[in-house]
Amino acid sequence: MSKEKLKEKLISVFTDAQAGLHHHQNLCKTLVKIYESDNCEDEFLDVFVDLLKHAFVVFKREPAVDRLISFAGYFVSNCGEEFLLRFLKNTLAPFHAVQGKAVRFRVCQMTTKILEHMNDDVDLSDEIYRIIYKAVMVLAFDKVFQVRIQAILVLRRIQDFDDPDCPVVAAMLDRMQRDGSHEVRKCALQNIAGTRVSLPYIVERTRDVKDTVRKTAYSILARKFTIQNLSISQRLQVMKDGLNDNSAMVKDACASLLFSWLSSFDGDLIALVARLDVEGSAETTELSLMHLFKSISLDDLAVSMQEIMPSVDQPGDSDEHIEVANPRVIPYHLLTNEVAFFWLCLCKYYNSLDNKSEEYLSKVLPVPLEFTDYLKRYLYDYLFPAANDQEKMYECLLVVKQLISLTDLLDLSDEFGRQTLADFYCEILSLTKCSLELTSAIMDNIFCLWPQDSLCIEKLVGVISEIRQPMESVDPPALYDRELKIAGIKVALDEHRDHLDRAVTEQDFVTASNLKEKIAEQESILTMELDHTINTTVEANTSFLDPPEVLHKCLLIAHKLYSNLKMQKLGPALQTLLETLVLPCVQNEVPVVRNMAFCCLGSASLLDVDQAQKYLHLLLRVSQIDHEMIQATALKMVFDVLLLYGTELFGNDGMVNEVDDGAQETDNIPDFPDEAGDKKQDVDQATQCLLKILAEFLDHESFAMREISAEGLAKLLYCGRVLSQRILGKLILLWFNPVMEGSAILRNLLGTFFPVFAAADKSNRECLCEVFVPVISTVMEAPGTSPLIAGDVNNMADFLLTITTPKSSSEDGHNTLAIAVCHKILSCCSAGDHIDVYCRALSRMCLAKDQQSDLQSLHLLLDQLKAVVSGRQNLKYIEKLSAGLCKLCPAAKANSDLPRSPSSPATGGCTSCRTVNKENISTTTSVRPKRTVKKSILQVNTSTTQNSKTPMTDVLFNNHSGTEESDEGVTIKTKQKRTTRGNIKAKLNYDDDDGNLSSDDSYLETGSPFVGHTKSRTTSNKQILSSEDDDT
Repeated sequence: MSKEKLKEKLISVFTDAQAGLHHHQNLCKTLVKIYESDNCEDEFLDVFVDLLKHAFVVFKREPAVDRLISFAGYFVSNCGEEFLLRFLKNTLAPFHAVQGKAVRFRVCQMTTKILEHMNDDVDLSDEIYRIIYKAVMVLAFDKVFQVRIQAILVLRRIQDFDDPDCPVVAAMLDRMQRDGSHEVRKCALQNIAGTRVSLPYIVERTRDVKDTVRKTAYSILARKFTIQNLSISQRLQVMKDGLNDNSAMVKDACASLLFSWLSSFDGDLIALVARLDVEGSAETTELSLMHLFKSISLDDLAVSMQEIMPSVDQPGDSDEHIEVANPRVIPYHLLTNEVAFFWLCLCKYYNSLDNKSEEYLSKVLPVPLEFTDYLKRYLYDYLFPAANDQEKMYECLLVVKQLISLTDLLDLSDEFGRQTLADFYCEILSLTKCSLELTSAIMDNIFCLWPQDSLCIEKLVGVISEIRQPMESVDPPALYDRELKIAGIKVALDEHRDHLDRAVTEQDFVTASNLKEKIAEQESILTMELDHTINTTVEANTSFLDPPEVLHKCLLIAHKLYSNLKMQKLGPALQTLLETLVLPCVQNEVPVVRNMAFCCLGSASLLDVDQAQKYLHLLLRVSQIDHEMIQATALKMVFDVLLLYGTELFGNDGMVNEVDDGAQETDNIPDFPDEAGDKKQDVDQATQCLLKILAEFLDHESFAMREISAEGLAKLLYCGRVLSQRILGKLILLWFNPVMEGSAILRNLLGTFFPVFAAADKSNRECLCEVFVPVISTVMEAPGTSPLIAGDVNNMADFLLTITTPKSSSEDGHNTLAIAVCHKILSCCSAGDHIDVYCRALSRMCLAKDQQSDLQSLHLLLDQLKAVVSGRQNLKYIEKLSAGLCKLCPAAKANSDLPRSPSSPATGGCTSCRTVNKENISTTTSVRPKRTVKKSILQVNTSTTQNSKTPMTDVLFNNHSGTEESDEGVTIKTKQKRTTRGNIKAKLNYDDDDGNLSSDDSYLETGSPFVGHTKSRTTSNKQILSSEDDDT
């Protein structure tokens, strides 16, 4: 068969293949017959590849081209391994690194279709594998994201599941984690194998910046993994992030994952709760249960609860573990931490519904009297006897915490039941066996039992007194016996004195002498007994009051009491408690007791302004010199007091100076320069000193102290308690400091604060504008030993300009800031410093046209900058601002129209206008000669193919009017103007640098997208992110 006839047959088959997918199977059989009937396989392969090259140059996803590629892949996959090898050597191997992005895309797509039409268990030869591996590993890092997607589809078929060090898997993980295009990340996520190696990376994608990627990650976890494959921390992370996500489709995907976990336990909710961390992450576990409850009917929930609760009609069981027959409580032998938590969450869910759930709630929640008896029996029969078994006691304590949390859900309208439960809690608190954990749990739920604060204060103060001086220690038996002995000695002394008086009266001096000796002996014995009794009483009282556990427990109750009251003045009882318990414990040598004492002191200060003014200096002083834990507590209390009462409370200069002497000075962050704005603020010396002390905590060596200080200062700034440029500048430097990258809490806090602070008020944006120049100068002038030199100052400048953008046309905008930056540039030019950041910032400023005087001053400054600034890019930035200034300020535009000296064009006017005119002149005078360029078969004008109304089949393989046939192949002429070779090169550079995705056939200077230029088309991760990062 001649080459022309073979070509005609292949064109006919290819034309029919573009019509639809349903003909491909029959067309493949026809093409196989043609291939088998042809004696020259090389000639068939050459014609086959030459015709496919017409489709290879089309980048746009045309349906006809996609059908043709799919058909060609189906045919090649059915022609045997030898034909496949020869085909890959003629397409994928030479074309995967050409400069035409359309060719790279279509060649990779062809390889994908070939592998898709093969069976999953097919074995490729080593040579075929090497060709595919070598080419596709290069295309996986291509600069065009469509090419990378097709490369990942190929890598899916050649990845090795069993090899943890497989380079193909490593490449897919890299694209899934670091690619700048969310479509590539999503494709890699969908096609990577679900193994132990890929699981952490898939879990990480649940926190991707793109919601579609997050949704895909949850779908992959539900389809490829079970709950046993994930660790407890991973389970909690995906549930917490997914159920709290802002995107509805991500929440739905996370809910589907949660239900897939539930189905693996046959719908057993308690078994699912046991696989989560009830103890460490109760909030996330409760959120998961609440989400499941919403999708389950109330009747089904009641059935699940009846499985663990006894029935009233259930016959009694002789087993000693069945102690409870109440249908509204759980038997003790079934009561575990998970069951109790499920019980609590179910009651909360019923309570959150409308009145229709009251019937269901009454079936699972006891009345206060029943609950009191139930909890009392569990405490005395299970918790307290397990004091010697730490593991069992810890498990029982967790159950008791869940049970006590039911207090808020009880029907407290029953006065007798409510009072009984309150008295029982007070009884438990006064016991020495009541631990700190149990005390904290009771105190968190006891306040709902007392409707009045006075009754609450009376009861809890009595509990504290009972703990410190229990009734059984007032008159112990040993002390009673000693007092009886002393009383007997006193009686004997009285008798001896009477006998002595009688003997003296009768002048019986011998008897009187003996009685006198007995009296002296009895008095010495009495003195010894009295001393011993006093020492014993003192030792008993001291031994009872000294233990830190007792003081810590009393202080914990007092702290909860102060924190839950709502009053403006401390009453006599609270004032006495503060003086007799809290203040003496402030000097305790045990840090835990001292820390709790300062918590009480701070809480009491929030209730009474007089107490706050009295003890604020003490709290501030302690935050500088005490243990780190106590420093953090005292600093938190200082910020709480300042937020509530303001900085005016801190008004004693003598106390301020005393506190200031102990201020710490560190040099981790460069000091923010003094600004005139701070001096203009009407604040007294005490407030300035206070702000200085608080700002110094931002340089503290402890990350915890930095976080507390940054959070407190941010709240003071946002609430309007202070407005200090020094503090604001130090917060900005702290956020951009690379040293703080390890503190996620601090970075998230400040990252949220700055945009909200700027959007809150116009004065806040003005303050940020005034801070701009000092902050940028501090970073640029930082010494070589400072960590600030590693920060991105351009990123900092862009961020500050973004958040200070005017919210309305009435604001001044960046006019004042632009003038300040211009002055800074002039001073830097005279000193020889770098000005790139400042010039770049000028081009990004938003000016307001209302302040014409500022615009005229800015125009004069720009003219001065044009004369002194060097550097092409810096001049472009200045020209950009000058062009925008001419539109806003007519006076500046009028001045720019005045004639300037030719020798100094930069001394005035808007030179950007002249530049544009020159470009227009050069463009209009450029004449491109009309000539007919004869293209080869490989040069198909795809722009005509896409825009023409002619069907794609005719464009690819048929001759139109105006076409010429030659030995080289088909040449297609179009009515569009042809670009010169120079313009082709310029467009090629634009496509390569910016990643333009428009379809064209001007790929190479050589005239063919398949010849030469076999240099690597890979780009680094940084380049991909900079050119195609559409979601980061």
